[in-house]
Amino acid sequence: MKVRKLKGFETIEHLHINQHYFAKVLPNKLVSLNKNLRAKVINKDDLDVDKEVAVLITKVSPPFSVECKVIDQEFEIIDEDAKDISSLNLEDVGKRFSFHCVVEEIFQTSGPTLFTIFDGSGALTAKSFVGPGKRAFPELVEKSAVKANVLVSERDGNIECVLESFERLEDVKEDKLLQKIQEKLNEKAAPSNISFMVKSEILEKLRPKIVELAREIKKAILESRPIIVRHHADCDGYCGGIAIERAVIPAIVDQHKDENAQWRYYRRAPSKAPFYEYVDVIKDLAFALQDMAKFGLKEPLVILVDNGSTEEDIMSIKKIKIYGAKVVVIDHHFPGLLVDGKVLVDEFVDAHVNPYLVGGNSKLTAGMLASEIARFVNKDVVNIDFLPALAGVADHSDGSEFNQYIDIAKNKGFDLAYLNDMALCVDFEAYYLKFIEGRGLVDDLLGSDIAKHKKIVSLMIPDIVEKNAQQLEVAKHFAIEEDLGKLVLVKIDILKCSFEGEYPPPGKLGGLLHRFMEEKHKKPVITLSVGDNFASIRVSDSLTDFNINSIVHELSSLKPYCFVSGGGHEHAGSIKFIESGKVEVLDYVVGCVKRC
Repeated sequence: MKVRKLKGFETIEHLHINQHYFAKVLPNKLVSLNKNLRAKVINKDDLDVDKEVAVLITKVSPPFSVECKVIDQEFEIIDEDAKDISSLNLEDVGKRFSFHCVVEEIFQTSGPTLFTIFDGSGALTAKSFVGPGKRAFPELVEKSAVKANVLVSERDGNIECVLESFERLEDVKEDKLLQKIQEKLNEKAAPSNISFMVKSEILEKLRPKIVELAREIKKAILESRPIIVRHHADCDGYCGGIAIERAVIPAIVDQHKDENAQWRYYRRAPSKAPFYEYVDVIKDLAFALQDMAKFGLKEPLVILVDNGSTEEDIMSIKKIKIYGAKVVVIDHHFPGLLVDGKVLVDEFVDAHVNPYLVGGNSKLTAGMLASEIARFVNKDVVNIDFLPALAGVADHSDGSEFNQYIDIAKNKGFDLAYLNDMALCVDFEAYYLKFIEGRGLVDDLLGSDIAKHKKIVSLMIPDIVEKNAQQLEVAKHFAIEEDLGKLVLVKIDILKCSFEGEYPPPGKLGGLLHRFMEEKHKKPVITLSVGDNFASIRVSDSLTDFNINSIVHELSSLKPYCFVSGGGHEHAGSIKFIESGKVEVLDYVVGCVKRC
């Protein structure tokens, strides 16, 4: 038989009728339940003083009267210290527990005060009410190491608790607790030891970096650190962002025993540029600092997906790091020169996964990488099997990994033609969503509800195909083609061939034109889609000597007065410049094309 031993601070209010407790026999048919609480024995007369017995509580009459029966059975004292926050469930509602924990956050509502307590295994909201909007336990501050005495309760199907009292831990016990928390964090943050979805030499070489990055994400969840996923606003970026989201959100909910925790500790935001723009970091910082001040949240973990690897990302990364944020990168853009296995951005980020770091290239897309990482973060993640194939289709990938991902998607009911339709729909939706997270919309579009998903795709595809076909006819008419023998150079004044604010945008239209020209000429093509202060470039894969990033760096050095920036993949990217430098920049780019 198992019995509970009352804590020294507990009173008659903590007793429950028909529950078993540990007691010591006193004279005069009394037993001691703790140093402050006694009970009258109603079924025994000849008990040995100081004998340790099990008793069943039969009557509780506050403030002083307790009656019990002595049970003549062997008993075992429940080790309540073995109970941790993560093991609480709805069956514990109405029971009282004590946890050695750290007070992570304190938030004052218009009603109760909310304390987030953390013992290394999980986090829990503990509320205390002393008056509307009045601060409970004002002597309790964030980062305090305490023994929290709580009554487990339930709200809307979620576990929470009432903080009834607390005791500050002595220095020795605090050190022991912090050590225990760190050990639990390290143990629980260890990524799942699993195989990749496909056979890949590059992925195997990336495994240590993937494990490191997954550990940072899992640790952030365990530490109640808010997570911001910032991804490129194209189909590959969305696939990567959603793969991480589908792994992270269930883990956050499980950690906090609360469905609403996902809205407090997770946010996703698309980025127009294929790098972490300064305007993006300002938005992320504004929200993060507001949440830190208002809710007492920690500094966030920023996960950059389909951006983050290049020199253009560094200023924004350094900016958010000043405020204590952590930054991890999942990208497949060319990160620059590799020196001793590292690139320039590695100095400023906490983890970095990019195929270029181990001799790969952009064909292993960010959506593929993020889907693999999602499984290391949460081995039970669901509904991501088709995302790597969708990301590859959207980014015109090829190779062994891509073919294997396509086979996986086919087994899930997504053939190549349907994936192409999905990719068009995601890009279409992303164009109109712009900077909006659109969690529900994107989740449905990417197959969270298959029936609804198919209705959405069938609704959107005819209109998208028609818009693309109409715009392509315009671009074909106004494009200028120059056969250079080895290749064909195609130039178009892209802004004059479309309406501002309508789909497809200039970059997408340039891609449509490039693929048409490749099919038309049956030879390599370089397409320059030119605007007033930018040029979007698409290059056939067979032209291996052409690298847009190298041209950007050369122009930045040779023509600093043109304020050249940009980049992307070797064969798909853009160059920005001031309008006055347009002629010089384009002349240099065309010169590079003719020398190719």
